[in-house]
Amino acid sequence: MKKTGTFFLSIILATSLAACNEESTMYGDVFDYKDSYVGDNSSVVAIVKTMPGNESVDQIALETNEKPYGIEISYKEEDTFLDEHKRGEIMVSNATYLYTLVKNVEIITFVFPEKEYQLSRQEVEEWYGQELSEVETEDQLQTLMEEKLENENAISELIPQ
Repeated sequence: MKKTGTFFLSIILATSLAACNEESTMYGDVFDYKDSYVGDNSSVVAIVKTMPGNESVDQIALETNEKPYGIEISYKEEDTFLDEHKRGEIMVSNATYLYTLVKNVEIITFVFPEKEYQLSRQEVEEWYGQELSEVETEDQLQTLMEEKLENENAISELIPQ
C-alpha cells in the first residue's frame, strides 16, 4: 500500500511540475500571433498574457462592432503602477507589441483604477517613425523599442502625464 501511495504522489508531483513548466511556455513565441485580428480573442488574450504588467490585467475587451477596432485592457490596482514612468513603459511596450501583431487594431485603451489612456496606431507609428506591421521579428521590435526608449523623455512625448 505504501508503494502505491508513493507512486501516486510521484505522478501528482510530476504532473504539477509539468503544468507549471507548460504555463511559462504555453504561449510560445509571441510572433506566432503576427497578423492576428482584433476579433480573434484567443490570440489577443495570448499576446496580452506575454506582455509586461500581465499579472495585473483585470479584463480585456475587444471593440469589434465598428471601426476603428480597438482593444481595452483594464488593470487592477497594483503597486506595479504607482510609478508613472513604469506605467508609461508598460503602455508603450504593450501598445507596440499589439500594433505589431494585430493587423486591424487602431485604438488601444489602458484603463487603470484612477485614469484611462488611449494610444492610436497612428500616434505610436508616428512616434517610432515607421509602420509597426513591417517589423518581422521580436529582435527587430526589441531593438526598435530600445532605441526609442534610450531618450529619457521619449515616453512623455507619446503619453502626456
